[in-house]
Amino acid sequence: MKRIDSVNARADVNGTGKKGFHDNADLSGQDATYVTPSFLNTIQEELANAVELSGLNLDPNDPAQLFKLFNLHNKALVQRIYHVDSKHITDNTDWNPTVELQTYFGYATSWMLWPHVPVGVANFADPVGQMSLLANGSAVQGKTTRIWQRLPDGESAPTYTLTSNKSAVNEGEQVTFTLATTGLPAGALVDWAITGVQDADITPSALTGKFTLGSDGKATYTLTAVADQKTEGNETLKFALTYISNKAVSVLVVDTSKYPEGLQTYYEGSHTIEVQPNQVITLDMYGAGAGGAGSVYSPSASPDGSDGGNIVLTYLANTLTVGGGKKGIGGVWGNGSSFSNGTAGLGGTNTITADSSFDIQINQKGNDAVIGSRWETQKGGTAIASSIGAVNGGGNGATGIGDERWSYGGGGGSGGRMNVKFTNTTEEVITFNLTVGAKGQGWKNGGNSGQDGGIGFVIISTS
Repeated sequence: MKRIDSVNARADVNGTGKKGFHDNADLSGQDATYVTPSFLNTIQEELANAVELSGLNLDPNDPAQLFKLFNLHNKALVQRIYHVDSKHITDNTDWNPTVELQTYFGYATSWMLWPHVPVGVANFADPVGQMSLLANGSAVQGKTTRIWQRLPDGESAPTYTLTSNKSAVNEGEQVTFTLATTGLPAGALVDWAITGVQDADITPSALTGKFTLGSDGKATYTLTAVADQKTEGNETLKFALTYISNKAVSVLVVDTSKYPEGLQTYYEGSHTIEVQPNQVITLDMYGAGAGGAGSVYSPSASPDGSDGGNIVLTYLANTLTVGGGKKGIGGVWGNGSSFSNGTAGLGGTNTITADSSFDIQINQKGNDAVIGSRWETQKGGTAIASSIGAVNGGGNGATGIGDERWSYGGGGGSGGRMNVKFTNTTEEVITFNLTVGAKGQGWKNGGNSGQDGGIGFVIISTS
């Protein structure tokens, strides 16, 4: 090839040092650029040689010889790249080499999509798909989602038939999925995935896995629908081959194990409470009793009991607190001429920050401890009766250590009570956070001891 070089070719028209064509109308007495035989012959031979040197004959009646030339070379290149057993890696689920390459080959080539995609993890310290630093011989990882492999022309791709032995199961029952294949060797892996349920809904709990084909080209997988005692409604479990399109079966999981409609009691600790859609839940909450105080000779620390733990229920901006009883204050005997008596602890008080979704049915303060005769044990606050008994009372205070039973310790107050009803009117599971505080401790570090308070607890009924 060469650029026009006639006497009136326009300098720099195609860039610095690159002559070109111009009408030269802006130059007085200057003709437009001449086309020379040398230039035209160069162009002609460049094009003709491209055709002839590729094995084609010039055909004056065929205006598409250059296209055929390019197509010929593309086809030769494709045939070299996509030879039998070659593989093409792609994340494009719409790409199919049989279709995409037919133009280049001139016929439909045979390909198979791998049913299992291996993941290379050379360095287990990095997550899959992350590139590790290559310095100092460190590794690199890679991941793909689809691998196409070319087959010999005329050979059929593998086939897959996926079935289940049941179309519906009750919770607690098993279902078995069977895969039958052709064209795959024994030991071949076929990935599967489960959707439509949570991992806690089935056992084994895996939502993905692999079939391992036997010598007959078949494999099975059995799972159990968990009887989770939750009212969730029926669910549809879809079991599908991960990389092979349109190979899936669905099984209806019938919600036969409902959330228990009865009583459940929660004690000291942190708990999460799930309220199912359209479920009514009632929480009867009892704060812990406080510890009774002691009676001591001139201590370095006051011989008081400790407060009973609160119960705290939270959900979004709602906070309901059932107060634990307050500690008894201890008594101290001095040198024989001075003493102080203890004082009684107060009952727990409740606080409520809640919207109208919480129906407060009982809001009861705990019972105060009382001071009685110095000749008797100082009584803690009386426990509030419940379906499991009266057990959240305050601990008794100690008898006096001094002459004539002076310097007695005060008893602890009982915990409060709150009964609240909540209805989940949404279609979603609602989760409460529930903390049940510990019982108050009586004084036990010398002198006369006080008693521990009673436990806190929550009784939950559902319907």
